[in-house]
Amino acid sequence: MIDFVLLATQRTGSYMLVSALDNHPRVCCHGELFRKKNLHLATDLSFLDQIDPAYKDYEFRRDNFQEYLQLVKKVDGSKDLFGFKLMLGQAKRVRETLIQDVRIKKILLYRDNLLAVYASNRIAKATGQGIVHVGDELKQAKVDFDPKQFERFRERIDLLYKQVREQLKVRPRNEWMETQYPDICRDEEIARVMRFIGAEPGEAPISVRTVKRNTGNILDRFTNPKDVLTHLEKVKRMDWVRESQV
Repeated sequence: MIDFVLLATQRTGSYMLVSALDNHPRVCCHGELFRKKNLHLATDLSFLDQIDPAYKDYEFRRDNFQEYLQLVKKVDGSKDLFGFKLMLGQAKRVRETLIQDVRIKKILLYRDNLLAVYASNRIAKATGQGIVHVGDELKQAKVDFDPKQFERFRERIDLLYKQVREQLKVRPRNEWMETQYPDICRDEEIARVMRFIGAEPGEAPISVRTVKRNTGNILDRFTNPKDVLTHLEKVKRMDWVRESQV
């Protein structure tokens, strides 16, 4: 079975954390092993050609997830610690089973600034560039702010985290940890995560394969910043105007 699982939603810095963990000499950390659509866009799933092609089907992966994870682990069996990223909206039964497993370390990654999450998600869809790797050409865009759409988005994210926190809080405290963006932008926090899963951070320099797309001024990401300000005042979240960039 796996050693750890990273639980997160999109645009929370999860791929940055995955890449930092995967660069450790003792850790193999995959991305979205249970991605549902557009598998050709997910370099995380390029190894599927090396195992039974039946696992290219999402339902088959979900229904046979223990066998699937064992096969993935064998693809690169040279590392001591094996884990992956599971989006909170993916494979609910898999998530619940992994949370209940005492052998598996659970890392919950959260981004409090949901306006930044919303903007980043919209920009990724507008540009077709979900992740910006070091050396990639950066594609920029500004997006429209729709208050009704944003509140639906916010409600869905809040509900997902509420459900998972309720499942985690009854587990022994040494089984799970929660971290936040932008904390994981600091080497000290990535080192804390490494120690939690059993890897000593001093064995190699901490490095990531991604770069930030946007500045800390969240309003700059929208075509209608005045509408954003009006809504933030209404919901009493003016602190979301900016986000710390470490």
